Amino acid sequence: MAKRLVKNSVVLAAVGTTPTASNAVDISDAFQPSFSTKSGEYKQFDGKMGTTKTWIDGDYLTVNGTISAFLKSNGGGANVPKLDEMFKMAGLTGAAVDTDSDGTNDAYVYTPNSDELANGEIVWYLDGIKRHFTGVSANLKLDFEVGAPAKASFDIQGYSDTPVEEANPSVTLDDNDLLVVTSMQAVTLSGATLSVTSCSFDLGNQINEIYAIGDKSFYRSDFAAKVSITEKVGSDIGYWSELLNGQVKSLEIELTDRAGHKFVLHLPTLSYTNVNESGTDELEATREFIASNDFTITYM
Repeated sequence: MAKRLVKNSVVLAAVGTTPTASNAVDISDAFQPSFSTKSGEYKQFDGKMGTTKTWIDGDYLTVNGTISAFLKSNGGGANVPKLDEMFKMAGLTGAAVDTDSDGTNDAYVYTPNSDELANGEIVWYLDGIKRHFTGVSANLKLDFEVGAPAKASFDIQGYSDTPVEEANPSVTLDDNDLLVVTSMQAVTLSGATLSVTSCSFDLGNQINEIYAIGDKSFYRSDFAAKVSITEKVGSDIGYWSELLNGQVKSLEIELTDRAGHKFVLHLPTLSYTNVNESGTDELEATREFIASNDFTITYM
């Protein structure tokens, strides 16, 4: 008997339409979601033991899981990034922008929106098994660790149909360069360059569910973006006074691929929430912030 191999996996994603092979997500890890139904037990009282039975709501099968992908450049200019559909599923709106006012769009910029969402669709193939997810909403997380490729993670929730047998499609994946976080990349906090070892960004989408007659959907009710940066501590420990004084900061993370194409996460308004210090040989500090809704993600 042939085995089903979990790494023979293909993920297709789109918003507002059923995805096709042209909507392939270049995943970095095997996608292994979880499923949930509404079910319960009841007992039939016929004067005997062992009469417990079960019930299942056959119209309810939810899915949740994480789709992970390495961040790659968009090939420069105002090209639409290959992760565009996943960014849209997480509540970001993208647009081509003319940043230098020369009449030609030279960047593709994402900003957060206030849409409720719930119109994402994902088709997942696992070694000849096809599943179709609808009503999908997602949350976005970005991880930047020095010495590794930058990574995007999309935590999804939606509804699944019954799986069917269908061969994996042939897809074309993203052949743009990986965005590797090297020691030459730039991370600045309010204009000051930091000796950062890692940064993380969590869009913080609050996803809720409605399950009622005539309406079953997941929707986004709010978001609260969170940011953390971990740095090597030198002589400056001014972050403690900044925390206690409620100082507002800004953060910019700029990554460049080998061809000079850029990815920039710009967070102009950060409010401190906490500071932690740790380390066995060298002291490290992790600053934690809430980000305002004025952040941007730029490919150029």
